[in-house]
Amino acid sequence: MIRIAHVSDFHINDEDLFGTRNEIVVPLIEDLEKYKDERDIDLVICSGDLIDRAGTTFDSPKHAFKTFEVEVAEKIISLLELSRSQFIMCPGNHDVVADLDNGYNEDGLKSNLTSEDEITNYILQDEQTGRDRMTPYLTFEESFYDKAELNTTDFESTIVFEKEGVTVGIAALNSAWRCWPHDSAEEHLLIGERQVLRAAQSLGDVDLAIAVAHHPVEVLRSFDRDRVSNSLQREFDMFFCGDVHKGATSTTQVRENALFVSVAPAITQSNVRSDSRTYANGYCIIDFDPVTREITVHNRRYSSKKHQFDPNADLGDAAGKAKYNLPSDADRQIYQKAQSICERVSEQCLPKLNRNLVTAGTDTDAPSSLKEIFVMPEVVRRQRVSSTETEIEDVKETRLSLEDLATKRKDFLLLGEKEVGKSSLLNRLAMELSENYKRYGQIPVLIDFSELNNRKIKSEVGDFLGVRRRDIEELADSYNLTLLIDNITFQDEDEYRLRRVCNFAKKHENTRVVATHLQTHSGELPMGHTSELRLKPLEIKLFRTQQIRSLVENWFSTGEPIDTPSQIDNIVSLFQALDIPRTPLAASIFLWIIEKQEHYEPKNKATMVENFVERLLQKHSRKEALSGRFDFTNKVFLLSKLSYLMLQAEKRDYRLRYSGAVKCVEDHLKGRDWDDEFSGKEILDSLIEGGILDNSGQYVRFRFQCFFEYFLAKRMEQDTEFKEFVISDRNYLMFDSEIRYYTGIRRNCSDILDTVSSRALDLYSDLEESLLEEGQTYDNVMERGGSRVSSMDAADVLKQVEDKRPSEKDLDALQDQKMELAAPEQGIARKSKPDHPLEELSRCLFLAAEVLKNTEETDQSRLKSKAYSNVIQCALAYTVLYKLALSKYLDEEGDSLPEEFREVAQMMTDYAPIVVQVSLHESMGTKKLNGVFKNDFKPVLDGNEEATDLQLFLSVFLYAENKGNRYFKYIEDFIYHMSSKYTEDLVFFKLLTYLYLRSRSKDLDNTILDLMAEVFVKAKDLPASHKGKIIEKYKKKKLLRKASGNGDSQKTLDF
Repeated sequence: MIRIAHVSDFHINDEDLFGTRNEIVVPLIEDLEKYKDERDIDLVICSGDLIDRAGTTFDSPKHAFKTFEVEVAEKIISLLELSRSQFIMCPGNHDVVADLDNGYNEDGLKSNLTSEDEITNYILQDEQTGRDRMTPYLTFEESFYDKAELNTTDFESTIVFEKEGVTVGIAALNSAWRCWPHDSAEEHLLIGERQVLRAAQSLGDVDLAIAVAHHPVEVLRSFDRDRVSNSLQREFDMFFCGDVHKGATSTTQVRENALFVSVAPAITQSNVRSDSRTYANGYCIIDFDPVTREITVHNRRYSSKKHQFDPNADLGDAAGKAKYNLPSDADRQIYQKAQSICERVSEQCLPKLNRNLVTAGTDTDAPSSLKEIFVMPEVVRRQRVSSTETEIEDVKETRLSLEDLATKRKDFLLLGEKEVGKSSLLNRLAMELSENYKRYGQIPVLIDFSELNNRKIKSEVGDFLGVRRRDIEELADSYNLTLLIDNITFQDEDEYRLRRVCNFAKKHENTRVVATHLQTHSGELPMGHTSELRLKPLEIKLFRTQQIRSLVENWFSTGEPIDTPSQIDNIVSLFQALDIPRTPLAASIFLWIIEKQEHYEPKNKATMVENFVERLLQKHSRKEALSGRFDFTNKVFLLSKLSYLMLQAEKRDYRLRYSGAVKCVEDHLKGRDWDDEFSGKEILDSLIEGGILDNSGQYVRFRFQCFFEYFLAKRMEQDTEFKEFVISDRNYLMFDSEIRYYTGIRRNCSDILDTVSSRALDLYSDLEESLLEEGQTYDNVMERGGSRVSSMDAADVLKQVEDKRPSEKDLDALQDQKMELAAPEQGIARKSKPDHPLEELSRCLFLAAEVLKNTEETDQSRLKSKAYSNVIQCALAYTVLYKLALSKYLDEEGDSLPEEFREVAQMMTDYAPIVVQVSLHESMGTKKLNGVFKNDFKPVLDGNEEATDLQLFLSVFLYAENKGNRYFKYIEDFIYHMSSKYTEDLVFFKLLTYLYLRSRSKDLDNTILDLMAEVFVKAKDLPASHKGKIIEKYKKKKLLRKASGNGDSQKTLDF
């Protein structure tokens, strides 16, 4: 039997040596003596922090270490009748005298020691730079062990002793050599794999190998932590450490049957009178039976009331005992073999998975490894639950993390729509398992079900793991295998492949299966031979704002910091505008576009789709640039022709039979004399694989409606007759999307701008007479009496506004709502003309607005002004019509509507101008129109022209939405100029949204709050001097509320 006493963190100081002697050392000696009387103690391990604060309470570090030697070490050695070589020490962060090293050298080491290779080079070199901090400890160590047979370096020390034929090797490792004042441990702590391996080599072949360090492995820098942890697992049986100053049931344990870890509590004077059970002084006695390899731990905790050490029942049974078994040599070999297999998988197999990323082989600067770029999607398990009270069945969703998928020993089926990230998640799970075998105890095997064919599962396992086939049976029986099967299907033709997977899993009970399966829509469960494998279904959901935020941060992690909220806004706008699923692939392509276009703002729908298509067709890939084959331009011509043929065919989803699509491609090639050079089928299949086209059963269609419309617009470029057909008065509203794309691509279609804006004005020409009575203006129709702002307490409202600022979580929820409003893609809608007069008015107005935005390259400035004048006149009529239509609907149907829906409809009625202004901004949101907007409102604000408040509101806030030059000044001028009460509420509401969604600085907050105060002054008809009084009153209320601790107002704004 080998008996070891493990103590740590004495923190000897000169401020209370009397207390240390009588309240630390004496009780410890008395407790150790009890155990000595029962059985000799063979080793004492002290895992660092011998002294406190580098000995600053003594006249020198040397004096501090000598005090520890005299007051602690010698007394324990004497009592236990040990040699000094049986009292093992290692340095802790308090044993380091950092001031002895130069700060400039420290900065250099921080920047250089960033990889395991750099650490190894530093450990092996003779250069002393950065090592002076260790000199006092090393000097003490040398004098303490004087004649002992101790092998020492500047880092580790080793010693071997024998008891009753059992050889015990101890390595004291240095985890404190990088400690520096004021740095957090995670920023710098290193051990270095070379230190561990060199110590193990020095010990040689011993029966029990023990490593000692002050710090737990978990606090090392990540790149060092994994390497050191794996080396300790391979080379040592036990690991002793301290530092944490607390005991817990998790601090002493056996990990994966490979390494026993003991983390000792502190035993320091500052803890003597602590009433904390967690941080109380303590230590432990460890008994090791070399025959059975059983470990018994006696956990001890100091009681200040009794002035003695008692059993620590928190770390063991009532007597403080806990038992563990150290693995036998055979067990260790099994563990090391599994670890070796996983390391080979990590090093040789998994890097190949990075080739499947969007970033692979492209010009992006984003991380090119799955581990760095990966964002965990939302994975949910749905369970039906019934309420005994209501007897209504509901669905409960439980979210699972990557760790859950790795930890739970269950068979899962990951369901998800196309490109929702199923394969990426499976690959990331393979990485997690292979890199953390000691944590999960599973060996991953990746299998593509679609390529399994007639191969045996045993062959797939052997090829992936690099193991001979004759050894697979033994491997599968001895270890936990996780078969990660991608693209699994359950049709009749899959029966034999499914049976092979099922038979392998049944034969080897330690094997589990995690598979992926394609859903055609959310909530769909697979049909067919699902009983062969009893997999628990989990669903992978589309990205939400939180996942998009994480992807943005990961994507730009290697470059300059970016404005994450703005990029999230950009991506959400793209998803909404293009009406495509929120998949990781789509989000990645958007980020690629944003990355390559500095200050990118997704305002032109045509350029969005064009960029998206270019990335899918790999226009910018190195392979495409070098290819002399069927290139990007060739593909665009072909796809535009396909879109035209699909339009003419007039089938559902504008689809063609696969065979018919192949023939179309072949005819296209033949017309160019390319039929001998290229295969029509191969080209079509590549477009399907690339994601432009979709192959559903026997049919081929464009994958998204925006792709179909975009390539019809490209056809308009190539076919003049088709272009005239599209823009004719009879058809143009049926092809409004194609016209948007066409003008967005061309940028200078003055003729189309003139045509559509004039058609809009003609369509609205008779509407004004029916909406307005004689002598009325649009302001008269919009007015509803007094404004809400005029009845509010200004200072109190301003305080509420600031208190109610939404959090990041609130803004994410708002973005999620915006994305959820878009209906899921249900195929390509059939071309049709508006079937209601209001729809015709709406589509005509917003088409004219978007064509105006798209026609940015025209040099006919008068045409732009004329077109905008037409658009704004139509918008005035449309706003009033929108308000009246909603009011009529509420009058007729309001009582039957749900309360929440009725409130929303009423709000949209009251704030109809804002609804229209936001819609106009979505169509005309470009800074290149700011001059046109300004030319409309500035002459009026200057007093040179006249216009309604409604027209001014639309133009001023279209300009402000684009953050035009001095836009807050023009808002202030408009507040001064406006004469209608309804605009007071509109302006206040817009300023509120700017404060909540746009402002990210105190200065901007103050500017917006100042403008809000001006609205109050205007609404209440107060002298201008009252604005200062409102602000002063608001500040007083803010201070009073802060002083009373009532910072969160429970009131809500009536908006």
